Amino acid sequence: MSKTYAYIDGWNFYHGINTPELHPLGFVDLWRLCQHLVGTRSTVERVYYFSATDYHKDKLERQRFWWDALESAGVRVEQPGFFGAERQEKTTDVRLALRIVEDVRSTEDFDTVMLVSADADFIPALEKARLYHKDVRIWFPPGMNCQELRRFHQFADQIEKGDLERCLFDGAKRTKKGQPLSKALDYGWACKVNGSTTYPPQRHRL
Repeated sequence: MSKTYAYIDGWNFYHGINTPELHPLGFVDLWRLCQHLVGTRSTVERVYYFSATDYHKDKLERQRFWWDALESAGVRVEQPGFFGAERQEKTTDVRLALRIVEDVRSTEDFDTVMLVSADADFIPALEKARLYHKDVRIWFPPGMNCQELRRFHQFADQIEKGDLERCLFDGAKRTKKGQPLSKALDYGWACKVNGSTTYPPQRHRL
């Protein structure tokens, strides 16, 4: 069975789910989501998550909880980027692209590069992956599209609402730091409770 390394553009993913309908479903076990997307044809061996420290100071606690949850699932939360004075994300895309290139050049123990993003800036890194005989899979965050990436990979696919619902974190478990994952409900996210999708109270939705 083939082995997959997944690379997730966190800010792009956030923009895809930043709607009233999808935002509560953002508390997703990204390792489980990636394995769900590749199906039985491959085993996910590594998941990287790239994002930037939120410039909204009042949202930092929620973001740190989110990162803690991801790490509890085995996701590698990479060093975060930052926002410039114009509130444009800095360094994150470069870090993701460099990680792809470093992995395909130095690691032989995987077969597939999986990108979760709708950003055409990653095409050079994906071209490098192909040069090193890696298969490439592209998944767009919900609501996102990129014609340049579709031309690069005609089978680029879309993450749907149902994929998010299927892969929500289990609120009965705890993060690496011991926080209950059900705390997501206090932050406006849904999670699984007794196997069912449970939404936060209406007043907590963002």
